[in-house]
Amino acid sequence: MAEQKGTEQPNAEVTAMVEAAVKEERERWERAMATSSMVSEESAKRVEELTEQLSSMREKMKALEEDHERKLKEREQELVSSKEEEIKRIKIECIEREKNAARRAKEEHENNIKLERQATGKALEQHEQDLEEKFQLRMKEAMMSKEQLQQELQSAQERIAALEAQAEKENEEMVAKYKEQVKREKARSRKSEKNLEAAQFEVEQLKRKLAEKNKLQFQGSFEDISRESPEVAKLHKQIEAYKNETKHLRLQIDARNPEKLVEFEGKLKMQGEEQEKLKEEIKTLKTIMSRQERIIQANKDIDAEYANKIQSFVGDLQISREETRRVKEKLEIAEKALKSRQAIEEQLRQRAERAEKKCKAAEAKVKEAKNSSGEGEPVAATASPGVSSEQAEMMQKKLSTIEAARESDKKLHKLKLKEKAEQMKALQEQVDMKEAALQSKVNENRALSLQVAELQRKVHGKAQEESASPMREDKHKASRNGGKHGESDKLREESTKLKAENEQLRKKETKLEKQVEDLKSELSEKEYELSSAKDELEELKNEVEALKEKLNSTSVKDKPAKTPTSLMEMADQHALLPPEARSRHRSVKSRGRNGEQKGESVMKVLGDDEGKVDTTSNSVDMEESIDVDGARGEETLDGSLVEELIMHDEA
Repeated sequence: MAEQKGTEQPNAEVTAMVEAAVKEERERWERAMATSSMVSEESAKRVEELTEQLSSMREKMKALEEDHERKLKEREQELVSSKEEEIKRIKIECIEREKNAARRAKEEHENNIKLERQATGKALEQHEQDLEEKFQLRMKEAMMSKEQLQQELQSAQERIAALEAQAEKENEEMVAKYKEQVKREKARSRKSEKNLEAAQFEVEQLKRKLAEKNKLQFQGSFEDISRESPEVAKLHKQIEAYKNETKHLRLQIDARNPEKLVEFEGKLKMQGEEQEKLKEEIKTLKTIMSRQERIIQANKDIDAEYANKIQSFVGDLQISREETRRVKEKLEIAEKALKSRQAIEEQLRQRAERAEKKCKAAEAKVKEAKNSSGEGEPVAATASPGVSSEQAEMMQKKLSTIEAARESDKKLHKLKLKEKAEQMKALQEQVDMKEAALQSKVNENRALSLQVAELQRKVHGKAQEESASPMREDKHKASRNGGKHGESDKLREESTKLKAENEQLRKKETKLEKQVEDLKSELSEKEYELSSAKDELEELKNEVEALKEKLNSTSVKDKPAKTPTSLMEMADQHALLPPEARSRHRSVKSRGRNGEQKGESVMKVLGDDEGKVDTTSNSVDMEESIDVDGARGEETLDGSLVEELIMHDEA
């Protein structure tokens, strides 16, 4: 009995301790269940409040989006209308400027052509008058020289007759000398004949040159000049008579016998002094003839120089006309290129507007699809939580790319307008520069024509002075040659300047051609960029259509029987919690629901002291896990709200 009592006492103590532990455990479990129920109620309230906030925020965001879209549309319409008006105004101004520039260029070119024609006509008339005056002066000089030669021949014939009368009385010793003198006279007569033939040949050459020049320059306007005048015919007749007389004298001299010459020996001795005088006179005549030949040669050289200068001047005029014609053709080509470019840009602008309209329509369709698929998004989230968010992100990215492309198109359009204005300014400046260059060329041509006329007048005056005073030629030869060389140098410098200006104009034309080619290449590049942008827009449209089909299919398949608010709550509660928290939360709920299983498990576990420690630690861990799960739920809800707000702001 004592042993039984001793054993019953520790059993009672154990039972009391077990009951106390069970009570404590039950109190702890009740506290945990109360806290869990409180947390669940608070979390449900928090979720309801958050759902209400989400709905209100969504409505506000929709209203803000609608206002923003409306404002953007109004702003876009205003900008498009203002830009279209500016483009129309700029185009009208450009067309008016082009028309005015073309009209000015045409008028100035016509005036320049008229002035050039007048200047060339005046120069040609002056040249014709100068040629006529030169021809008349040369004819007068030839007549004067002919008369002088005739007088000299008559004096020579008289002297020869006197010498013949005296030679009959001289000795045979002087016969040889006389023969030598006769030979010398024959040689001199032959030289004079040759000189006459050379003069006649030169006259014929001058006539031929004059006829050729008149044919080349004036195209048969001076045919009467090339014909023989009566004075020239008289001169030819006199030359033929002189030839016949010289032949007759030669025959007479050859037919005479040397016996008669012996008689003139005494007379020849007596007439030695007269012969010396004759020699001196012949020398003076030779000097006069050489001077006349020099004067004729100088006049020929001057005529050749001025003929070459006139030909070069005419060639420069023709070159300037050809260059003006080329410049006109290039201006016309540039105008055509500008017109074609404007047409191409207009087509591109229309295409861009069409693409913008299509993009706007696609955006409207996407928004409609969003609004229509807004009801099916939570179900899709419950079925597959990542599909709807990814699709929304893709749609937002595509919309942002479309807007960026639209902004880049607007920027490109603005840059194109600026480039157009700059190119028009540059073309206007180039046209002005070309007009100024043409005007300067016309002025230079006028100055050259005036200089040529002045030089011709000076040459005529100098020729008249030289013909009036041939003895002063040697004194003034150096000064005249210096003046001629100075004038020729001036003309050469002017010709080099004209050539340099022509080369500059050609370089400018090549630069304009390169600019036109660069503009064409830029247009081709821009067309390629627009085509690539169109392809990208088509791809985006196809992707948007595919996404619409996916959204429609998911919304049709996953329509639930519950209301969207309850689905939203379930999706938020299910998606916001991590998998560990979900498992722990489920275990806590199962434990709370099944109280009998709890007691049995506790009674089984409380077999030793270690089991007590484990139960307490498990309960503490459970309470901490519940608190952590609630905090995580609140943090995930706050994070989802922030992410949605950021996505709306980005959209």
